[in-house]
Amino acid sequence: MLNKRLALQAIGASLCGLMLNWPCGPLAGAELPDTVNVSLLEAYPQISSIKLQGPLQIIYPVSRRLGGQAYLATTRHGLIVIRPTSTAKAVFQASRVILRHPQDSPIAVQAQTLAIRKYPGQLSLRTNAKGQLQIVNRLGSRRYVALVVASETLSGWPNEALKAQAVLTQTRLSRYRKGDALGDSTQQEAYLGSTHQRTEVERAVNAVWGQTLTYRGQPVTPFYHANCAGHTSDGRYFNPQKNLPWLSPVRCPYCRNAPFYVPTQTTIPKSAFENTFGAGPPQILQRDEAGRPTAIRSGNGQAMSGYAFWLKLGQRFGWGKAPGTRFSIRQLPNGDYAVRSTGAGHGVGLCQWGAAGMAHAGKSYREILHFYFPKAQLTGRHSTQATPSHSSF
Repeated sequence: MLNKRLALQAIGASLCGLMLNWPCGPLAGAELPDTVNVSLLEAYPQISSIKLQGPLQIIYPVSRRLGGQAYLATTRHGLIVIRPTSTAKAVFQASRVILRHPQDSPIAVQAQTLAIRKYPGQLSLRTNAKGQLQIVNRLGSRRYVALVVASETLSGWPNEALKAQAVLTQTRLSRYRKGDALGDSTQQEAYLGSTHQRTEVERAVNAVWGQTLTYRGQPVTPFYHANCAGHTSDGRYFNPQKNLPWLSPVRCPYCRNAPFYVPTQTTIPKSAFENTFGAGPPQILQRDEAGRPTAIRSGNGQAMSGYAFWLKLGQRFGWGKAPGTRFSIRQLPNGDYAVRSTGAGHGVGLCQWGAAGMAHAGKSYREILHFYFPKAQLTGRHSTQATPSHSSF
């Protein structure tokens, strides 16, 4: 099962969808797009140069072939400048450049000290108003779904869990409008390129291609998270005034082997904590049936939701301080603050570890989706049917 380091990387997936400003999208049953645009490296907005491994084919603004050496693409005075890493002499520059691999293989990209990532399809490079590099990857939507599922799951996870994850990604994609750019970070869904591609994921995506989750004829927002530690929360956890009826709380006995099922206990220095939240431990005023705080008064007297407090805690001190939203905070005798939490992520919707556990127990992807989204319908072209269908699983 997933170790704690990888699980922490997955916590961001729990933010998935909360920062999207997509419209309601087409009615259920609409075809998924043929291609999508993905904004790359969105978690690193200060990047002004990347390394590219040739050979490369420039297809815009002119057609030009670059050889098999390594290249550096940088921004300069509003232009994209491409030069071999072995020399300072530019071989090409333009305000916008679109590249692909001459043999349609993925293009290897490295930014700063990050690991090399490989992207299929086309790469579009341009500068923004601040002189920073903007990279957009255009690729086929089925390939995109397979690479998202591979980025969001682990090698060895059972096939039915992969299918369930694919349906969730396709449901998000059913809201996609031509011209929109998806992100590659866990603010939406993780997309790490071809480096993580797996044949078992491709088979799972092909088996459920075109299927989405709907509620009253519309695609749902299919929230998911890494590990609920035994109980998911109602969709109103995010906003008590906004009912999301397809997100019902459920007891989940399937994620007991997850790294964060047992409590995580960490400390935060007194000065740092009180600079953020005020003096004195926060008061938890209310919890939901899953035990997650829904109303908190911080030491400075500010009232906020439990989710807003958790976000601020993670953004300020790192997600490892409270990996899950079922948390408590107390002040230690030395003045520092002890934080205790269970689970990983916001705890609403599908529990990824629970889905894997259900699949290991012999449950189908339909049963997994129905368990976590009991009021939603599975809609689309089922693998055993030739025409669109609507099913309550």
